[in-house]
Amino acid sequence: MSHDIPTLASLDNGKDLAETMKRFRVEATENADSGIRKFTPNHKVWDVSLYLDGELVYRTNYQSCDEPKGGDVWRCVTHDALACEEKRDLADFLEGFGYLKNADTIREGIAAYEGCKRTLATFLDKGIDPRALAGLLNRAEAAEVLDVETTLN
Repeated sequence: MSHDIPTLASLDNGKDLAETMKRFRVEATENADSGIRKFTPNHKVWDVSLYLDGELVYRTNYQSCDEPKGGDVWRCVTHDALACEEKRDLADFLEGFGYLKNADTIREGIAAYEGCKRTLATFLDKGIDPRALAGLLNRAEAAEVLDVETTLN
């Protein structure tokens, strides 16, 4: 199924933007037992699901110290999708995102690269242009029409 994202030019006002954003739903559930290495001891791991027109289009882990905010999650989703598009090969990705410090960070970088590739592929398979989505979400964040449904465990 292809999901057309309206172009920014077609969204003339905040009402059109808000209506478009209703097509999206983000759910985040705290996952205290994820086994994922946290960025800091204060971070929480969240299982985040992105739905478009009721269809699950993306699932990932997200870390934050507080409950996820709409703009933060959306920024993470689009950043992941665009990271591999901008840095197409692994060496460029590892260097560009600072993963060349030691063997552990290189392994983390390879895993991040593969995750970003899967994110980009997921969006492209669903007919979603990640650049159009990023532009739409930036505009929606500025208009404060983003939201995330959170469930605490």
